[in-house]
Amino acid sequence: MSTFILLVASYLQGFHAVDSGGGYYSPISRFWELLIGALLASVAFRHGPVHLRIGVQRTHAVASLGMILVIVPMFTLDGNSSFPGWNALPPTLGAALLIASGPQSWWGRHLLSRRLMIGIGLISYPLYLWHWPLLVYARIITSNVPSAVVRTGAVVLSVLLAYLTYRLIERPLRFHRRRRTVVAGLVAAVVIIGGVGAFTFQQ
Repeated sequence: MSTFILLVASYLQGFHAVDSGGGYYSPISRFWELLIGALLASVAFRHGPVHLRIGVQRTHAVASLGMILVIVPMFTLDGNSSFPGWNALPPTLGAALLIASGPQSWWGRHLLSRRLMIGIGLISYPLYLWHWPLLVYARIITSNVPSAVVRTGAVVLSVLLAYLTYRLIERPLRFHRRRRTVVAGLVAAVVIIGGVGAFTFQQ
C-alpha cells in the first residue's frame, strides 16, 4: 500500500512540473515510473510471474495493448507536448504491460526475444544516459542544429559508450562478490555528485 501511495503522489507531482526541464529530470516527479516496475516485481515475488496468472491467451492481448501504448506516443508526441503529466502515462503503462505479459506472448516470442532486441535492452539505460549530453554538446559546439552527419556520429558514439558502460561498469558492479562494498561506494558517489551539483547550483 505504501508503494502505491508513493506512486500516486509522485505521479501527481508530475502535473506541477509539466513543461519544466526540472520536472522532466526530477526523480520526484518521475519516481512513479520506477515504482510501477517495483509493484510488478513485488507481485511476482509474492504470487509468481504475472503472465502465469492471467493465462496464455490473455497475455497476447495484454502484450498487444502494451505495444500500442508504447508505439503510438512515438508519433503523437512532439516538442510542444506537455511532459511528464498525462503524456508520460501511456508509454509507462505500455512497458509495464509488456513486462507483465512475459516471454510467451506473440510479441515476446517473435520480436522482443530476438538477439538484437535483447542487446538493445541490455544497453538501453546507459544509452539513455549517454545520447542526450552528446547531442546537446554537439549543438553547443556548432551553435546551431548539428548536421545529420554530426547527429548520426553522436548516436553511434552513444551506442559504443553505452556498450562499454554496460560491460565495464554495470556488469562488474552488478555481479561483484562484495555487495556491501559496492553499495557503500555507490552511496558515496551519489552523495559526492549531489554535493557538487548543489554547490554548482548555488554558484
